[in-house]
Amino acid sequence: LARKRLSVFVFHKVPEEPSAVDPHDLDLSAFKRLLDFIEARFKVLPLPDAIRSLPAGRLPRGSACITFDDGYADWATGILPELARRNLHATFYISTGQLDGVPLWHERVAQALTQPVLTSCGVPGLPVLPLHTLHDRQQARVALEKYLKYQPLEVRDAAIENLEAAAGVSARTVRRLSVETLRRIHNAGLEVGAHTVNHPILAVSDGVTARREIGEAREKLAHCIGGPVRAFAYPNGRPGTDFSAEHIRMVRQAGYTSAVTTQAGAADRHTPAFQIPRFTPWGPGALRTSLQVGRNLLARPRYIQEDQSD
Repeated sequence: LARKRLSVFVFHKVPEEPSAVDPHDLDLSAFKRLLDFIEARFKVLPLPDAIRSLPAGRLPRGSACITFDDGYADWATGILPELARRNLHATFYISTGQLDGVPLWHERVAQALTQPVLTSCGVPGLPVLPLHTLHDRQQARVALEKYLKYQPLEVRDAAIENLEAAAGVSARTVRRLSVETLRRIHNAGLEVGAHTVNHPILAVSDGVTARREIGEAREKLAHCIGGPVRAFAYPNGRPGTDFSAEHIRMVRQAGYTSAVTTQAGAADRHTPAFQIPRFTPWGPGALRTSLQVGRNLLARPRYIQEDQSD
């Protein structure tokens, strides 16, 4: 199944212990088991090398790449040492607003929902959500994130500010990825890519906002690491739902040479460089993980017809 096909794995936050309001986070111990699984069964390649080899069908059997999205403070003490211990390469797609002091929006929501003073919450467009039990808070987090991510940036951010005010918390206390950790990633020979500035879904953003989010993230990262930034990840990442051919053209025009999605499936010689599919295996055991990887290799991604014009 893996011959001449590329599996690209995507991970996000990998805390030492899962958050109370997000118990399904992949924690560090589970992540270590997945890394062991990947290392034992795949040949892990740098993503730029793999993408260059795809069109000629020259990938080694069982090729894979490892990627991470968003940017989290605990990467420094969790995943970076584990990658180094195994000498595994990875690409890190960073939302750059946090480098200028604006934390990831979903981390702000999670912080507010942990505050005992908040016994209910709601935003325009959603019913009031009770927060009496831990289960209530977990359900509210899912509902709020699902709804807010499809709102324009100004609507999303205003709702989060109101939620923080009701909970009596400040965005300043949310942990962020630091410039120092970003440079550590780059200096270790790992790839730094962009994931917009504020993580909006491009399909619900106007053209000016989308272009700014795509281009300014690249400029910020290049300035921070003192090197080129060529890789991009679409926020939320579902082709046709979260981004369109117009956004692919924007990404290309901004100077990137590849982009990744969150569509399931493995890449092959026919996969467009700006629509590389990715998926997350979740285990928990080796057998289940093998079945998940195998099913992903059998999946046939659908791609957006790209407009090559400038």
